[in-house]
Formats: sequence, structure tokens, C-alpha cells
Amino acid sequence: MSERVVKQMKKSAQDGTTVTLVADDNVGENHPANIPLTQIVATFTATPASMFGAAVGDGKKYRVVIEEYT
Repeated sequence: MSERVVKQMKKSAQDGTTVTLVADDNVGENHPANIPLTQIVATFTATPASMFGAAVGDGKKYRVVIEEYT
């Protein structure tokens, strides 16, 4: 079985090509608990508004899954 990290996150910043997600501490999902994922910055060729919306304060939340594969 591969290693896996799962965390609930919310948007904290966004511009034309990047989205910053930070941990949503109001949600208890954080697996494994000993690896606390705190922030992810994703860079795109253009930020997809259909997924990330247009504003930072729009309240959108995300489940981030990082899974090792070989």
C-alpha cells in the first residue's frame, strides 16, 4: 500500500495563475495526524475559475490528497 496524506483545506490567496490553500483547522480530517499539512501553492497556466472561483473570500474548501505511487 502506498503512503497517503489527506487534508481539508481552504483558499487563502489567488491570482491569475496561482492558488494558495491553507489548512482548514475547523475540519478534523488530517490523515496521518503526525504529518500536519499546512499549505500548498498550486501554479497553473491559467487558474481555472470553475474550480477555484474568482475571489479569495468565496468560502470554497477543498480536500487535498497526496498519494505516493511508483
